Amino acid sequence: QATAMFRVLALHLPVLLAAAALRASLEGAQRFDISAALRIPGSMASVAIPAFVAYQGHSLVAIMWSLLAVRLILVAISATAVNISLKLGRWSLPSNWMMLIEMLRYSGWVAVSTALGPLLGSFERFAVGSVVGVAGLGFYTGAAEAANRFLMIPVTAFSALLPALAATDATGARERALIVTRSARRQLAALLFPLCLTLFAFAPAILGLWLGKPFAVSAGNALRIL
Repeated sequence: QATAMFRVLALHLPVLLAAAALRASLEGAQRFDISAALRIPGSMASVAIPAFVAYQGHSLVAIMWSLLAVRLILVAISATAVNISLKLGRWSLPSNWMMLIEMLRYSGWVAVSTALGPLLGSFERFAVGSVVGVAGLGFYTGAAEAANRFLMIPVTAFSALLPALAATDATGARERALIVTRSARRQLAALLFPLCLTLFAFAPAILGLWLGKPFAVSAGNALRIL
């Protein structure tokens, strides 16, 4: 069953890449309304439909197949939305591949940070687990997941800001792009500081309400540091 599941997961990879590329096309054109209208129900369906399949007593492989079907439908709808909203007409291979090289060069650091983020996160938990053991790693993971929820705010903000900055920079208005970036950083700092202060002050209580008293006792200080 595990082997079959991994084979189905291999089919998920190109579908996920296609979905990410289509979503990036919409967000690059600053059509966040369409992107959100597709992403929210798509995310809900990605949870609800596999949960229903599991409730019916089907195997893990069947659940992964149902999730693949949901994602394929989402890709098809996203491709249609991109074609209509961006008025692309007929899809074809690019005539000038130098544009792809320029895009890769421009987004190089974004790609590096995107790849290194999950890698460093996995290494961090591997290091913690090797020091404090599996039981301690479980407590640390709860604290880390609580802290990571706060990253949704800056990630969401800069996901919306990046297309505008790229368009501004492409027109040669680099100083304007830098001014907007600095302003966004200041506003995010002003927004996140009271939230982080609240998390620092009430970390044990938050973990107690969310995961129970053992996590509040064992992982409260870890959450404060994170």
